[in-house]
Amino acid sequence: IPTTCSFSINNNFSKMNYHHRRRHGKINNQQPHCGHRHSIATTTTTTALENTNDDESTVGISAATLTSSSATTTTTTTTQHQQSQLLQQQQQLQLQQRFSTLRSIGIDYGLARTGIAITTGGYRPRPLAILPAANTTLLITTIITQIIIPERPTNIVIGLPLHKNGTESEQSDITRMFARALLWEVRCACGKGVSVEMWDERYTSKEAVARISAEAMARGERIPSKSDLGGELDADAACIILEDYYKELGVDAERVCFVDEIDGCDEDDGGGDDGDGDGEEGGKTGMTMAEKCDAIYKSNLERQERERLEQMEKRESGRNARQERERL
Repeated sequence: IPTTCSFSINNNFSKMNYHHRRRHGKINNQQPHCGHRHSIATTTTTTALENTNDDESTVGISAATLTSSSATTTTTTTTQHQQSQLLQQQQQLQLQQRFSTLRSIGIDYGLARTGIAITTGGYRPRPLAILPAANTTLLITTIITQIIIPERPTNIVIGLPLHKNGTESEQSDITRMFARALLWEVRCACGKGVSVEMWDERYTSKEAVARISAEAMARGERIPSKSDLGGELDADAACIILEDYYKELGVDAERVCFVDEIDGCDEDDGGGDDGDGDGEEGGKTGMTMAEKCDAIYKSNLERQERERLEQMEKRESGRNARQERERL
């Protein structure tokens, strides 16, 4: 039945029309008394409101979930960052502990003179020697016999001369050749226990001049010129090389290796001949440079052991001879 319920065909139904319109709220804006169709609309509106509330609740739950997820991600990132920092601190501490046990020799190699310094654990490097460098073979022999073997270092740090912009110079190539030749002799005399490294020595000479000048001023003496310093400058430069090396804990140091060595070295580190002309011979015999050094080192150890036993036998025979003379 239409909501207007107008029965205009028969006037007898006017009263019915009136009552029906009144029941449906069409007169005087009254609320309808019948409820079947209006209750459906009311129920639909209520359901729509409930659905709207449900949607708002879902949105609120989703926002809370996103907030919780974001907080969890932030917490995870913070935890990972803290763990990374802790790991870096542990590695730094281990590196410091390892460097505190090193005994290092610093070499400021030059074409005229070579300054040598020594330190244990990086504590107050001191000048050790100033050697003439005109003859490289004699220089290396002197370093091995008079410094390396008596002092028994764990590593050798050689200053690498570079240009101010960090590029290599002609002197850099000469120093690398010297380092490879020294590596050969060190490995033959001391084995793999002593490593050879190269360290950027830019501005070390200027810093050495500044230190010596400052000390002279503090004592009230004349400030010496660079020509007056001579070998003292090279020895102080070797000390500064060691100071910088320990200050940076050897980061960016270049380890000198043979060209056929792989473990612990890059392929181009220490490349070229070993300085004694045996590069081709190593290829012919099928032995690498490291293996040749190890063989020579073992041979030297055996020779030293034989010499030690011979000296002991001589001392024992001399003691027995004296005891025999005393009995007679």
